[in-house]
Amino acid sequence: MMLKKTTIIVFCLLSVMIVYSQERHEISVSVAGGLSTINYSPNVGQSKDKIGSTIGFGYNYKITNYWSIGSGVEMLISRSEYSMENFSDSYAAYDGEDDFIFHTTVKEYSESQNISYLNIPFVVMFQRPIAGKNSFFASAGFKFGVPVVQRVDVSALFNNYGYYPKWENPIKDNPYFMGFGDFGSENVKGNLEVKTLYLLSVESGMKWILGNKLNLYSGIYCDYGLNNIQKASDKRMIQYNNMEPSEYIHNSVINSSYSTDDNITQALVDVTRIISVGVKLRLALDL
Repeated sequence: MMLKKTTIIVFCLLSVMIVYSQERHEISVSVAGGLSTINYSPNVGQSKDKIGSTIGFGYNYKITNYWSIGSGVEMLISRSEYSMENFSDSYAAYDGEDDFIFHTTVKEYSESQNISYLNIPFVVMFQRPIAGKNSFFASAGFKFGVPVVQRVDVSALFNNYGYYPKWENPIKDNPYFMGFGDFGSENVKGNLEVKTLYLLSVESGMKWILGNKLNLYSGIYCDYGLNNIQKASDKRMIQYNNMEPSEYIHNSVINSSYSTDDNITQALVDVTRIISVGVKLRLALDL
């Protein structure tokens, strides 16, 4: 008889704990869109911010009725564009046999940049009922991201020539196979390298009760990059290729430098950040 009562009590306690525990767990899927850009101010040329998006899956644990902590995984897509014209650069190069000074004059140049990060968020959220069962919410935290897509497409018109000190004479329009003369690129894939991302994240809006355990969060958000994501800036936008001189290597402006009029090598971009601001919807299920 005692064993039976004990079993019933334990069963009841476990049932209460399970129900109580379930009320504290929430899983969700989210989509967001707005300005999501690779933000920088180039020393030469112009940049343009572009629209991007985010999709994610999340988990929240409710500490109290007002406070919760959350994490998950999300894919952030950021884009930007860059353009310049009437630009000249020169630097030391090697053609496989001799050292020379490579000169390039860019008539028109543009590149489209696309970076996708796989982010892991860590956030704290506060919510409080303000309209019946619906609630106001606000959250803040940090996100850590690794790049999974680093893409740049380049279109350019440019002219190149080489100056060989031992001959004391520039080689210009001939021979073409040495990479000298007029060249053009149209949507050619270039090189772009970025580092790990650290974001400060804030979000605010309303939580709407849709039904039994089903909720919709709608609001605005801002993710601000805390670090410079440039991996290096020691390349050239139009880089001489001594293996295939007529096939130039295109590097993103983010990773490139140039020679100033004082013959000083300077980065084309000093600091590059990810900034994402827009509207976010999150469909959540209480467990």
